[in-house]
Amino acid sequence: MMNKTSVLMCVDAGGTTTKINIYDLEGNVLKKSVIGVGSPAITKDLEFTSLDLEIERLINETKAEYVVENITMGISGLGVVPDAKKIVKKFTKKYQCKVVIENDAVIALYSVVAKKPEDIVQNSCHNGILVLGGTGSAICGIKDGKTKLVGGWGQIIGERGSAYAVVHQTCLKMIKKVESKKGLSVLDKTLLSEMGIKKVTELKSIFYLKTKGEIASFARIITSLAEEGNKEAIRILQNEAIAIAHGVISLVNLLKLKNGAILGFKGGLFKEDKIIMKWVKNILTYHNYEYNYLVDDNDPIIGAYYLAKATYLLGEKNA
Repeated sequence: MMNKTSVLMCVDAGGTTTKINIYDLEGNVLKKSVIGVGSPAITKDLEFTSLDLEIERLINETKAEYVVENITMGISGLGVVPDAKKIVKKFTKKYQCKVVIENDAVIALYSVVAKKPEDIVQNSCHNGILVLGGTGSAICGIKDGKTKLVGGWGQIIGERGSAYAVVHQTCLKMIKKVESKKGLSVLDKTLLSEMGIKKVTELKSIFYLKTKGEIASFARIITSLAEEGNKEAIRILQNEAIAIAHGVISLVNLLKLKNGAILGFKGGLFKEDKIIMKWVKNILTYHNYEYNYLVDDNDPIIGAYYLAKATYLLGEKNA
């Protein structure tokens, strides 16, 4: 009988897509899968049914070669799930392996502050903060192995520093103009055109009928105009930068972080737009906060691998 390879299954379930990678214990990717939106805040799938089906498919497809030792998930919008421990128990029983579920911001943080799984095992990760800005946003920090999260409340309660927030704030200003009988700007008209609508009153069809990811995708219009020098677009992005900086300062105070810690930026918003990062840095410098800035291009799912391997190593140690 062929010896099976021990593997770790890692999940990054986001507001736009969900990635599932199978790693061997050395960190090599053996298999990849990409499915749709994985955030329960968007899908309302509080039992992770779609994710469960894909995990089951992958395990059945590879069971002749691999034995899954650990399933580690980073889930956007995890806070809406009433009892995450119940999900852990269900998956543990079904797949007969260790299961870890964390907020996606936590695994993204580990992809920045850890260089290898042993850093988590030995509690030797760099102290620092990660600003996650994609469809949604969150700011996650770590000091001496303990993590804390600021933001990540989602678009209904309110979030800033995300692609969705950029579009939402632009539209709110547009509504105020119309209700004050002021004319629309170049930015307003361009955004409405790209959305496929003509009147501000039609924004209801955008915000109530489209997904968060679809709405967030229009942020590219605003960032593009800002790069061309459109002052209104620049101000909108600057306001998001101010919100991010305030979130960072709150987390610095909660963690009692000292200057020199890592401050990383990850997510599509920061890849497409440099104005926000520039202003965040300027605001923090003005308030005498100095950090080791890092724009990280590593896939956040590598943080899930670090955590999965660390969990596996700790299990072996305690066995």
